[in-house]
Formats: sequence, structure tokens, C-alpha cells
Amino acid sequence: MAEITVKLAEVFKYLLQIDKQLPDDTCLQRLLDVIKVNVLDKELEASGLIKFLQDVTAKTNDIESTVLTFSLLLCGNLGENENLFIQNKDIINGLLQQVTDHNLTTDSSIGTAYFTCLSQIALHKMGVKYFFEKSVNTEFALTGLKHGESVFLQTAARNLIKTLLTHAHHEDKSESQINNLFNQLMTELQMVITRSSTSVNSNYTQSLLSLFNDVNTTEFFLKATTENNKTKLLNSYFSLSLTASDKVADMALDNLKSILTCLDDACRNSFMEKTVLKELKTHVSVDVVRVHRISCSLYQWCENLKEYVELPLRIFSSQDNEFTQTLNKDLKMTKQIFTTLMIQFICVRTTENYWYDQLDFMMKIMNVIKGTSQDEELQNQQCIINNTRLMAKLLQCLHDRLELYGRLKGDYSCKLYDILVDTITQMQIPTTAYKKCMDCIVLLLISDELYTLDIKRLVFMLEIKLCDLKWEIRDTTLEIINQIIIHLKVTNHSPSIITLCKSSWQSLSDGNSYVRASVITLIGTLSTRGDLFQKFLESTNIKKLDIVDKLVTVLKTDSEAFPRRSAVKTLQLLNKHCLLEDDLKTKIQEVMISTMNDFDWEVKIHVLDFWESIFVLGVSNIETNGSIQNGTVPSYTVELTRSSHKVDNTKQKAIESLLNSKFCEALLLGFNDYEQSVCEKATIIIKQFLTVVHDDIEFTTQNSLQCIKNLEDLDMESKLTTSDEYNRNPVSLLNDILATAGEQDEDNFVDCY
Repeated sequence: MAEITVKLAEVFKYLLQIDKQLPDDTCLQRLLDVIKVNVLDKELEASGLIKFLQDVTAKTNDIESTVLTFSLLLCGNLGENENLFIQNKDIINGLLQQVTDHNLTTDSSIGTAYFTCLSQIALHKMGVKYFFEKSVNTEFALTGLKHGESVFLQTAARNLIKTLLTHAHHEDKSESQINNLFNQLMTELQMVITRSSTSVNSNYTQSLLSLFNDVNTTEFFLKATTENNKTKLLNSYFSLSLTASDKVADMALDNLKSILTCLDDACRNSFMEKTVLKELKTHVSVDVVRVHRISCSLYQWCENLKEYVELPLRIFSSQDNEFTQTLNKDLKMTKQIFTTLMIQFICVRTTENYWYDQLDFMMKIMNVIKGTSQDEELQNQQCIINNTRLMAKLLQCLHDRLELYGRLKGDYSCKLYDILVDTITQMQIPTTAYKKCMDCIVLLLISDELYTLDIKRLVFMLEIKLCDLKWEIRDTTLEIINQIIIHLKVTNHSPSIITLCKSSWQSLSDGNSYVRASVITLIGTLSTRGDLFQKFLESTNIKKLDIVDKLVTVLKTDSEAFPRRSAVKTLQLLNKHCLLEDDLKTKIQEVMISTMNDFDWEVKIHVLDFWESIFVLGVSNIETNGSIQNGTVPSYTVELTRSSHKVDNTKQKAIESLLNSKFCEALLLGFNDYEQSVCEKATIIIKQFLTVVHDDIEFTTQNSLQCIKNLEDLDMESKLTTSDEYNRNPVSLLNDILATAGEQDEDNFVDCY
């Protein structure tokens, strides 16, 4: 500690002298971390920290800007602790006062650090009291909130106000000032609304709304905000949701909903009836999309909004009433407007019973989009035929609801299944929409307990998709087949699944690396399915050796990392689940040694996973009563039982067999790898292995003794740490900063961004 304090005093002295920022602009942030861990509350005086802050205060205008920023953040770290704040209040206040007196907060970096410092101080009672002792602090915070040139400064000011409103101790004298601050914010919001539309759409408005959203459900808001203020906020948010730009309107609507959840039924119903319904009626012909979006968002609190929520249904189905007739007369329907209304309607969350009304409508829409609807009464069909944007959103909503509600009642599953298969058969939809459509189909198949769905039709379509010109479609199809293998019951769907797997196997030679990786993953999944895998081998006349050879070739020759990663993982699954012959196991282990020289670090991590599984299967299973057989890997934190008597020969032979394989060689390669994550992975496995190898095992071979000695002699602690050199040895950071003396030129500047 003495060395740190001495060096730190030198660094502080050096920082007072520089007139250009340090070549590495991350050093000062690292220095803050070092001080926080090693100095604060321990060596303040000896380190020169207090004198440094006093010197910065004495000549604030002459201090280099990044050093001044560092000093403010240092004050924040110091003042975050209430006791340290009380002890050093005058020093902290002196620097903050100098910054404001010289108007230095106009510099965005200094201003950001200034507000960050105050935010840290405001986390405790004395800090809140200090903030409100000077009215200028509130003024500065509100001014910072309006800062349009720096999002960092604006965010720091917002965080300061948020801290005051959410962490302040309201039992002391600061309560009235905090309430006044909140009232000032409400006044600002009112002023924004009454200004021009340009102001309404400003960053300042978004910053205000974001701040209110942070405090809408806090203890302060619920207890301290009067009903009158809550009503004012509701009206303000609702006004913005009707008139502001889409982004601001959405933020205002979110704020509105968060307050509605906190109101009692009487207040909420009154607001809905007297304000929302009244205003929506006058605006519907002006902006039907906006009115519909608001109605869908607030429908859960007011069933009387149903008329607005079902606008697309009424327009599309030509349900004549006075309301829709008037609307159709005033509204010029376009494809964009109609599509947006449709999307908003299908996405609105309602009760499970109403969900089936939505589902009926969605299936009708899907048929129109595909061009297969014959219903002449449906209006505006030209707006949605071949509308892939609407179809994509519809499929997303369908997937979400199927996950939420589970199995469909009656014959809905069959109807929807047929429509979905028709959709991917007849339409060229985006890959993301295709993926969602297939996900919906898989969910329907999983819930098809009576096997009423025609899977053969799906298989035929998927085989076609495996040959699609777009690699994204081929890759997605393989991912879906993989999901089918995982989830479907084998006994009833085995022939269909085998057919898909046979077609998928051909994709191993695909020109796209993602596709090759996906089919390798599929084979790995198939290998875990026992009888299904055996039937696949029999029907294709493929041997396990053929599969292993293919995967070994991928590891040796494929230029892309994705297939190689998948190959390692699949070989691990084959080794674990498929009762491979000894020669195949040896072949796999040999390639797993050479693959430790792969250029991709993730490949090497997966190889170490393979060797770890070999260790678990070969040793741990002996003492865990077969728990490994069901696919679970025992935790290494459960230390194998140490007994007073010698371990039996079975365990000794298992460990010696492991040591005679390439196990130790692989771990040593990983330990000495240039990639830190690979080193750490190997080190963890070595430590876990050595906990199993107890002194009471009498090894009889020189090879075993030498392997264990090689592992025990490794300096593992240096590999296990994830910290960088500065964290391990903070003095090295101080030396590096001091070494920049005389080298502060622009050519040496390193920007961390």
C-alpha cells in the first residue's frame, strides 16, 4: 500500500502540470477505479488526494479539461460515502463552486462530470441537503436537462434529478424542495405542450418524458404527488400522445399507462370517460391511425374503446353503421394507413376469449394476403393482397399468442395449420417471416396430441425449401427440422422425420457455411434420439464411421469457423450417446488434439468442452451411481468423497486410462494458448481434475505420474484471473501514466472510441 500512495502522490503532481490530455484517454478512468479500490477511506492524506483536489480548486482555469473532469468524478466517488462527504464537504464544495463560478459546465465533458458528481452525492441524506442549500443547483440541473448539444450531459442531468426524486429522504427538510423541483418539471412539461409543434418534438421533450417515466411508479410519486398533479400529468401525456411526433407520442402514451396502473378505479374511469373518449371522437377523422393506436393501448382500462379498437374489422368487413360511414367519407384510405390499422388491431392484447375473435380475423386476413379469399364483401382487399409487411407482423403476433395460450380449441389448430403451410408454399415472404411461420407450425405440431395435422404435407414443402436459392431459407429450414426432431414424438412421426433427415444430410456440401453448420448441428441432435438415429442410419445405409469421417474432414478442411464449431459439438454428442467403437473414439480424440491448433478460439473452447465430457464420463460416473447416464453432468463443486481407505482399482484404472489418452496433452495446449478465454477454460478443467486425483491413488505407470506432475506444476492462479494487469498490479498503471511525461503530442494520442 505504501508504494501505491507514494506513486499516486507523484501522479497527482504530474496531472497538475500537463496542458494536453494523456495519450491514452482511458487511463484516468482506470485511475479512478484504482483509487476507489485502494485509497478511498484508507490513505486519503498520504496519497496526496486531498491536496490534489485543493490545488485543482485553487487554479481551476489552468487545469487541463480532462484532468478537471477526472477531479469532479473523483469528488463524486469521495462524496458518495456519507461519512467521507461530511469530512471533506468543504473540499468538494470548493471545486464544484469554482466550476459553476467560471461557467465551465458549458463544456459537455466537464458538465457531464459535474452532474455525475452531484448524482453520487445525492444518494444520501446529507448530499440531498447540500444540493438544496443552493438554489443554483436546481437551476443548473434544469438547464442541463435542456442541453441539446450533448446527449451525455443531458443524460447526466436527468440522472441527477431522477436520483433526487427517487433516493431522497423525504422525512427531512428537503421534502418541500423536492416537491418544488417536481412542480418545476411539471411546469416545464406544460410549457412544452403549449409551444409550437417543433418544440414538442425536441430532444428536451423526450428527456423530460424519460425522466417522468423513471419516477411515475416510485414511492415518491405514489405518496407525495397530489391527485391534482396526477390528473395534470394524465392530461399532459394524453395531449402529447394525440399531437406530438410518433416517438414523443409513444413515450407519452407509455407514461400515461404507467400512471393509470397506479390510480383507483374511480379516478381512472373518470379520466377515460371525460377526457379520452371525448377527445378521441373529435380526432378520429383527423388522424385515425393515432386514435386507433391510443385506443388499443388503453383498451384494457376502458371497454367503451372497443368501437375504436375494432375500426379495422369494421372497415374491412364493411360493417355499416353511422360511425364507419362517416369515417369512410372523411378518410382517404391508403395501403399504408390500412396496413398500420391492421397491425395495431392484431397486436392488441385482450382476454383469451376475445383472442379467438382476433384469430378468426387474422386467418381471414392471411387468406386475402395469399390471394385465396373469395369473400366479395371484404373491403379494401387491394391494400393487403401480397402485403408481406402485414403478413410478417401477423405471424409474429400469432407466434406470441400461441406461446401464451397454448393449444387451440376445436378445429382451430387444423384450420390455422393449413393456412400456415399454404402461406409458406404459395408466398415469397421474408426470411424472418418464414421463420416465424415455421415456429408457429412447430408449436401447433407440439400441441397436436391427437395427430390430426397432416405432417406429410409439411415434409414435402420443407424438402423443397432445402433447395431454395436463398441460403437464409435453407438455413432456417434446417433449424426448423432440428426443432421438429427435438420436440415431436418419435413413434408417430418417425417416417416423416427420417425423410427430412435424409434430405438434410445432402446439405452437408452446401456452399454456405451457416447451412453446413446447421446440418451438422441437426446430426448432433439426431444422435441423441436413440432409435430414431439408428433408423436414420439403416434407411440411408450410412455408418457411424461415415459421419465421423465427414465431421473430421470439416474440422481439417472447412475454411469457415461456424461448421467447425458445430462439428466439434456434434462429435462430442456422438461420443456420448452413440456407443461408438474404440477405433472411432480414438479417431475422434486424435482430431480433437490437432483441432486445439485451430485459429478460432470458440472452436478450441468447444474442444475443451469435449475433453471435459470425456473426463466426466470416464471418472465421475464411477462415483455418482450412473447419474451421467441420463445426460446430466455432475457439478464439480460436489467433491468426490474422500475415504480413509484407498480408492478401488476401478477408479484408478479409469483415471489412468484418461491419462493415457490425449486428455493431458489437450489441457496443456489449452493452458498455453494465446487466447485468454481458452487458457481460463483449460485451467478450470485442470483444477477440477486435480481435485479428483487424491493422494491415496497409487499410480503404477511413469506416464501417469508425469502427466499429473506436469499439471500440478502449472501456475494456474495467474490464468484464472479475468482482471487485466492494472487490476492485478495497480502500481503499473501509475508508472504508465508517469511514463507519458514529455510524450504528449497528437501523434501519440489514443482515442478509446
